[in-house]
Amino acid sequence: MENTNIQQAGTGRDLFFYLLLFFTLTLSAISAGGILFQVVNHYWSDIVVNYNQAVTSGALQWSLACFIVSSPVFLWANWKINKDTKAGLSSLNSAVRRVIIYLALFIASAVVIGDIIGLVFNFVGGQLTIRFILKVVIILFLGGWINCYYWSELRGSQIIPKKWQAYFLIGFSMVLLVVGFLLAGNPLEQQKIVRDQKRLNDLQQLSYAIQNYYETSQPQALPGSLAAITAAGYYDWQPIDPLTKQSYRYDKQSEQTYSLCANFENQSDKQPGEIFMGPGRMNWSHPAGDYCFEMKVFNNDFVK
Repeated sequence: MENTNIQQAGTGRDLFFYLLLFFTLTLSAISAGGILFQVVNHYWSDIVVNYNQAVTSGALQWSLACFIVSSPVFLWANWKINKDTKAGLSSLNSAVRRVIIYLALFIASAVVIGDIIGLVFNFVGGQLTIRFILKVVIILFLGGWINCYYWSELRGSQIIPKKWQAYFLIGFSMVLLVVGFLLAGNPLEQQKIVRDQKRLNDLQQLSYAIQNYYETSQPQALPGSLAAITAAGYYDWQPIDPLTKQSYRYDKQSEQTYSLCANFENQSDKQPGEIFMGPGRMNWSHPAGDYCFEMKVFNNDFVK
């Protein structure tokens, strides 16, 4: 009875740690590929494909976050399994271990096969570019490494000692993180970008509210202040600067023109389709520092 309990405990232990190892390895490989894909997009951009941004900041940040969390857990789980194996708490002949390893091999092999199919498909369609080839190489490298790692685990022979594999993974992870943060920017700079985007969104919403106020007032007139828009029910609360907590500046210039001002921390990215928004397709590009947008309302019978 005691041996049965020990065997069940060992099986449950193996299941937990090997599932954790498999999950974190998969997540680490996917996120590493995502970071490398963004590096390729940055240095080998394609005008035909990249009609907007070469590097997608959201995808890069998500890949960085996944990699930062999953890769240390993978290294720890790998170390823990090796330690338990040496202590006799886990067996290399465990059925759970072999099933999960074969599952990892199957998924990695399927990805590599699908990658080769994609390469042939794009080659036949005349869409073979340097950027696509580099992405294929990345997938082949990651999938091939996983296959080699687990095949050596099954055979019980290590071409490269596990200690040196760990050193390589740590070094590769550090390089990947440095490159990723260089592309994504440090968190403090990202906070500035987010705050500037919030300011821009607030000003755009205010411009809509001012346009609605002008169209529905009798006679048609611009509000005397931003507080008048809130009092008229176009805003439940008046937007404020996310850093200084001060109201945005509004100045009435004439019967149909006005200005909205904010203090931006960075110069805007001049991306087509993103800066022309709001009433009259306003150009919202701006420099760093205090800047005012000159706006104009339209009569309610005017369709822009």
